[in-house]
Amino acid sequence: MAQTKAKPAANDLTVRKKGPGFYLKRDWELYVLMILPMLFIIVFKYFAYGGLSVAFLDYKVARGYAGSEFVGLQIFEKVFTHRDFGEAVFNTLLLNILDLIFSFPMPIILALLLNEVRCGPFKKTVQTVVYMPYFLSWVIVNYILYGIIGSKYGLLNRVIEFFGGTAINFYNAPGYWTAILVVAKVWKDLGMNM
Repeated sequence: MAQTKAKPAANDLTVRKKGPGFYLKRDWELYVLMILPMLFIIVFKYFAYGGLSVAFLDYKVARGYAGSEFVGLQIFEKVFTHRDFGEAVFNTLLLNILDLIFSFPMPIILALLLNEVRCGPFKKTVQTVVYMPYFLSWVIVNYILYGIIGSKYGLLNRVIEFFGGTAINFYNAPGYWTAILVVAKVWKDLGMNM
């Protein structure tokens, strides 16, 4: 007759838990690598919350945070009841919606068009030229736009005057600003988003 082994009791199967010291000793290099990112998060994310108190103060630079008078929600009331608040919210929403409508599909369309190009050097040249504006600052982009649509020396106004029209001051005409901002954003980010 074969002998069968007795099964151990359930309480004999206890697994010994390892404490945090075991993992700290085993993976100390990873914890050292985490120090700098954690300091970055603490300094720039959590210490910044102290600066949010300025929204509830009548802040004076000479007095600092401690010497400025606490005014509660008075600043927010002033902002929300300002006569231009509704227009500012509308303009913000309009620009964001137009940015979504134009900035989202344009890189996809350009990428699909470039995918169909079979001439390798032409394709790489177009990719490079389209990608370049992403690395320009907004100041340089503004100067390029000014060279194109500026009222006195802009290329577009020169063409308009050449054909007998009168120059348009695009920067001071309120009807053109929305289009200028959307086109500039699409042009600047097109290569990166592609």
